[in-house]
Amino acid sequence: MAVARGGLFGTGIGTTIHGRLATQAYNDFIFSFIIEEKGLIAAIFIFSLYALFFFRCIRIASHCKGTFGGMCVAGIGTLVLVQALINMSVAVSLLPVTGQPLPFISYGGSAYLCMGCGLGIIQAVAADNKKQARIAQQAERTADPEKGETPETDSQNKQQTNEKS
Repeated sequence: MAVARGGLFGTGIGTTIHGRLATQAYNDFIFSFIIEEKGLIAAIFIFSLYALFFFRCIRIASHCKGTFGGMCVAGIGTLVLVQALINMSVAVSLLPVTGQPLPFISYGGSAYLCMGCGLGIIQAVAADNKKQARIAQQAERTADPEKGETPETDSQNKQQTNEKS
Protein backbone atom coordinates (compact mmCIF):
# COMPACT_ATOMS: atom_id res chain seq x y z
CA MET A 1 0.00 0.00 0.00
CA ALA A 2 2.76 2.44 0.91
CA VAL A 3 4.63 1.77 -2.32
CA ALA A 4 1.54 2.41 -4.46
CA ARG A 5 0.79 5.64 -2.61
CA GLY A 6 4.29 7.00 -3.18
CA GLY A 7 4.18 7.21 -6.96
CA LEU A 8 7.10 8.61 -8.90
CA PHE A 9 8.06 11.52 -6.61
CA GLY A 10 6.51 10.51 -3.29
CA THR A 11 4.18 12.27 -0.91
CA GLY A 12 6.86 14.23 0.93
CA ILE A 13 8.84 13.66 4.10
CA GLY A 14 6.65 13.24 7.18
CA THR A 15 3.42 12.78 5.25
CA THR A 16 3.30 9.00 5.50
CA ILE A 17 0.07 7.35 6.51
CA HIS A 18 1.11 3.71 6.37
CA GLY A 19 4.35 4.34 8.27
CA ARG A 20 2.38 5.34 11.35
CA LEU A 21 0.23 2.22 11.17
CA ALA A 22 3.01 -0.35 10.69
CA THR A 23 4.74 -1.91 13.69
CA GLN A 24 8.22 -2.20 12.11
CA ALA A 25 8.28 0.85 9.83
CA TYR A 26 11.78 1.85 10.95
CA ASN A 27 13.20 -1.64 10.52
CA ASP A 28 11.92 -4.38 8.22
CA PHE A 29 9.70 -2.20 6.04
CA ILE A 30 11.76 0.98 5.85
CA PHE A 31 12.20 0.66 2.09
CA SER A 32 8.46 0.78 1.41
CA PHE A 33 8.11 3.92 3.52
CA ILE A 34 11.05 5.55 1.80
CA ILE A 35 9.22 4.90 -1.45
CA GLU A 36 6.01 6.33 0.00
CA GLU A 37 7.69 9.53 1.17
CA LYS A 38 10.31 10.05 -1.56
CA GLY A 39 8.92 8.04 -4.47
CA LEU A 40 10.27 5.68 -7.07
CA ILE A 41 13.17 8.03 -7.80
CA ALA A 42 14.57 7.46 -4.30
CA ALA A 43 14.08 3.69 -4.66
CA ILE A 44 16.09 3.68 -7.87
CA PHE A 45 18.75 5.84 -6.24
CA ILE A 46 19.05 3.50 -3.23
CA PHE A 47 19.23 0.44 -5.47
CA SER A 48 21.92 2.09 -7.60
CA LEU A 49 23.96 2.82 -4.45
CA TYR A 50 23.87 -0.87 -3.53
CA ALA A 51 24.82 -1.83 -7.09
CA LEU A 52 27.70 0.68 -7.03
CA PHE A 53 28.88 -0.75 -3.70
CA PHE A 54 28.79 -4.27 -5.15
CA PHE A 55 30.73 -3.32 -8.28
CA ARG A 56 33.34 -1.49 -6.20
CA CYS A 57 33.75 -4.64 -4.10
CA ILE A 58 34.20 -6.72 -7.25
CA ARG A 59 36.78 -4.22 -8.53
CA ILE A 60 38.72 -4.39 -5.25
CA ALA A 61 38.53 -8.19 -5.33
CA SER A 62 39.80 -8.34 -8.91
CA HIS A 63 42.88 -6.29 -8.01
CA CYS A 64 43.88 -8.60 -5.17
CA LYS A 65 47.12 -10.54 -5.52
CA GLY A 66 45.96 -13.33 -3.23
CA THR A 67 42.72 -15.25 -3.35
CA PHE A 68 41.73 -14.93 0.33
CA GLY A 69 41.30 -11.16 0.35
CA GLY A 70 39.51 -11.20 -2.98
CA MET A 71 37.10 -13.89 -1.85
CA CYS A 72 36.38 -12.05 1.40
CA VAL A 73 35.61 -8.79 -0.40
CA ALA A 74 33.50 -10.47 -3.07
CA GLY A 75 31.61 -12.42 -0.41
CA ILE A 76 30.89 -9.37 1.73
CA GLY A 77 29.78 -7.39 -1.32
CA THR A 78 27.49 -10.21 -2.39
CA LEU A 79 26.11 -10.53 1.14
CA VAL A 80 25.20 -6.83 1.28
CA LEU A 81 23.63 -6.86 -2.18
CA VAL A 82 21.59 -10.02 -1.60
CA GLN A 83 20.42 -8.81 1.82
CA ALA A 84 19.33 -5.51 0.27
CA LEU A 85 17.52 -7.29 -2.56
CA ILE A 86 15.70 -9.54 -0.10
CA ASN A 87 14.58 -6.57 2.00
CA MET A 88 13.48 -4.63 -1.08
CA SER A 89 11.56 -7.66 -2.36
CA VAL A 90 9.79 -8.04 0.99
CA ALA A 91 8.95 -4.32 1.02
CA VAL A 92 7.20 -4.52 -2.34
CA SER A 93 5.52 -7.87 -1.49
CA LEU A 94 7.50 -10.07 -3.88
CA LEU A 95 8.75 -12.29 -1.04
CA PRO A 96 7.27 -13.25 2.33
CA VAL A 97 8.45 -11.35 5.39
CA THR A 98 11.91 -12.61 6.35
CA GLY A 99 13.12 -10.07 8.90
CA GLN A 100 16.20 -9.05 6.90
CA PRO A 101 17.18 -5.44 7.63
CA LEU A 102 18.11 -3.10 4.79
CA PRO A 103 21.91 -2.79 5.12
CA PHE A 104 23.16 0.60 6.38
CA ILE A 105 19.61 2.02 6.52
CA SER A 106 17.41 -0.12 8.81
CA TYR A 107 17.49 0.22 12.55
CA GLY A 108 19.36 -2.56 14.31
CA GLY A 109 22.50 -2.79 16.40
CA SER A 110 23.79 -6.20 15.38
CA ALA A 111 23.19 -5.52 11.69
CA TYR A 112 25.15 -2.26 11.92
CA LEU A 113 27.93 -4.03 13.79
CA CYS A 114 28.24 -6.80 11.19
CA MET A 115 28.08 -4.37 8.27
CA GLY A 116 30.69 -2.16 9.94
CA CYS A 117 33.02 -5.13 10.37
CA GLY A 118 32.46 -6.08 6.74
CA LEU A 119 33.32 -2.54 5.61
CA GLY A 120 36.45 -2.68 7.75
CA ILE A 121 37.55 -5.90 6.06
CA ILE A 122 36.90 -4.40 2.62
CA GLN A 123 38.90 -1.27 3.51
CA ALA A 124 41.78 -3.36 4.88
CA VAL A 125 41.97 -5.42 1.69
CA ALA A 126 41.81 -2.28 -0.46
CA ALA A 127 44.59 -0.65 1.57
CA ASP A 128 46.71 -3.78 1.27
CA ASN A 129 46.17 -3.76 -2.50
CA LYS A 130 47.43 -0.17 -2.68
CA LYS A 131 50.41 -1.03 -0.50
CA GLN A 132 51.32 -4.01 -2.70
CA ALA A 133 51.01 -1.85 -5.83
CA ARG A 134 53.33 0.79 -4.32
CA ILE A 135 55.89 -1.86 -3.38
CA ALA A 136 55.79 -3.28 -6.91
CA GLN A 137 56.28 0.19 -8.42
CA GLN A 138 59.23 0.88 -6.14
CA ALA A 139 60.78 -2.46 -7.06
CA GLU A 140 60.45 -1.61 -10.75
CA ARG A 141 62.16 1.76 -10.22
CA THR A 142 65.05 0.34 -8.21
CA ALA A 143 65.81 -2.55 -10.58
CA ASP A 144 68.89 -1.85 -12.74
CA PRO A 145 68.30 -3.03 -16.33
CA GLU A 146 71.97 -2.46 -17.26
CA LYS A 147 73.02 -5.21 -14.85
CA GLY A 148 70.30 -7.50 -16.15
CA GLU A 149 68.22 -7.08 -13.01
CA THR A 150 64.50 -7.29 -13.20
CA PRO A 151 62.19 -6.74 -10.25
CA GLU A 152 62.05 -10.51 -9.75
CA THR A 153 65.84 -11.02 -9.73
CA ASP A 154 66.30 -7.93 -7.57
CA SER A 155 63.95 -9.31 -4.92
CA GLN A 156 65.61 -12.74 -5.15
CA ASN A 157 69.03 -11.13 -4.63
CA LYS A 158 67.75 -9.28 -1.57
CA GLN A 159 66.34 -12.51 -0.14
CA GLN A 160 69.65 -14.31 -0.70
CA THR A 161 71.62 -11.56 1.04
CA ASN A 162 69.18 -11.56 3.94
CA GLU A 163 69.55 -15.34 4.31
CA LYS A 164 73.36 -15.10 4.31
CA SER A 165 73.46 -12.51 7.08
